[in-house]
Amino acid sequence: RVPPAHLPPPRPPSPPPAAPNVGGIVGQIATEHDLDPEDDITFTGVESLSIQESIKAVVRESRNEGRIIAKRNYVGGIVGKADFGAIVSCESYANIQSTGGSYVGGIAGSSDYTIRSCFSTGFLEGKSYVGGIVGMGSEIYYCDAMNHLEVKGEKLGAIAGDLREEGLLYDNYYVSDSVAGIDGIGYGGGAIPLAYEEFSAREGLPEEFRLLTLHFVVLDEDGELQEEVASLEVPYGSSLTADQLPELPEKEGCYGQWPEIDYSHITESQVLAAEYTKWITALSAASLESAEDQAEILVEGRFYPEDTLEVAKDEGDIYHLRIRTAEGFYDQPVSVRLHRSLLPEHYEIRLRQGGKDTVIENRIMGSYVVFDLERPDSFQIVKVSPQIPMRYYIMGGVAILLVLILIIRKLVKRRKARRAGGGAGDMGKERTAAQETEEAEKVQDAKQEPETVQKAQPKEEASGKN
Repeated sequence: RVPPAHLPPPRPPSPPPAAPNVGGIVGQIATEHDLDPEDDITFTGVESLSIQESIKAVVRESRNEGRIIAKRNYVGGIVGKADFGAIVSCESYANIQSTGGSYVGGIAGSSDYTIRSCFSTGFLEGKSYVGGIVGMGSEIYYCDAMNHLEVKGEKLGAIAGDLREEGLLYDNYYVSDSVAGIDGIGYGGGAIPLAYEEFSAREGLPEEFRLLTLHFVVLDEDGELQEEVASLEVPYGSSLTADQLPELPEKEGCYGQWPEIDYSHITESQVLAAEYTKWITALSAASLESAEDQAEILVEGRFYPEDTLEVAKDEGDIYHLRIRTAEGFYDQPVSVRLHRSLLPEHYEIRLRQGGKDTVIENRIMGSYVVFDLERPDSFQIVKVSPQIPMRYYIMGGVAILLVLILIIRKLVKRRKARRAGGGAGDMGKERTAAQETEEAEKVQDAKQEPETVQKAQPKEEASGKN
């Protein structure tokens, strides 16, 4: 047995499946048949089983202003699905969407009985069976609708997406510039189109029909609501300028824009989802191609699809760059890539501004030389003489200094040696003079001795003669 401490953790519960029958007030009007005759009924004697069912249900004077988003069938501003009962004097002023289902209505997704004296405005969306009042209806009386409808399949109507065979219509009105009354078809006396001016002038019409709501939203990659940026209420037929639209949230590596609708004459409440597109990060001039089938000049930045690079070349290798945009010319910082085939072996890139040339720092990246500009501008490629790197000058200076130091040291040593040699010579000369003097005296003494001897001999001879 595995000790309890080592039991694997329990699996997290699976998310519940998306439920059908979603409504702003009521999900479904129906009965639950959970009668079990064997357990719930006791038989005594001979009897027959006869059961009658009577259902009375009414949703009355309810109002919804909350946005509804579902994933499956039967979605309505008041009731998702009404199998029984009546929906009377209800109002829905909201956006209602089913991202993966059908039967979507401003008041009810589906109704098998009566809808009477109801009002609906807002944005409605579903796969099929989408109607301003009901997706699939039976009896519809005295209702008014002014909606923006979107459907991916079939069955779309300003009053009802479709009507049952035994269905009835009477005195329902909608604005004529929207889709027709029932499944794209108008019904005289039952689903009546009117111009907005006539429609809005009718007595008893709620003020909500005189204001339209534009919801500006951001959706995620799955089309689900990520953020509601703003909601603007505007009168029917009014206009919005670009400055009045809400600021788009930033998305890394992309630029955004709101959908292109007629903002000069707004006639429907709508949900406007931001549209994001990746930036174009490099532009090249189509006429400039190198021998390696690579662009000779590339300009890097953040560009729209309609932006184009224009390059003009003058004598002296002077290039003029500009980027034409829908509004004029691009004036943001850019990086310029020059193919190395354009450059001599030794060169400088000079920026030409106000009659002055400034050398631009550059760097090598593969087959290109890259430099930065504050905006597209003119530059010149200049051929220059080879330059000795500064480090070589420094090394040469150090070498010369070392040689000088060595020479000085040798000269100092030689001078010291000369001084020492000069002193010894003087002493030698003194010793030699003394010796010569001594030898001269000895020679002189030697010469004097014979003379003395000679003088002494005559005396002796004289004495002998005597």
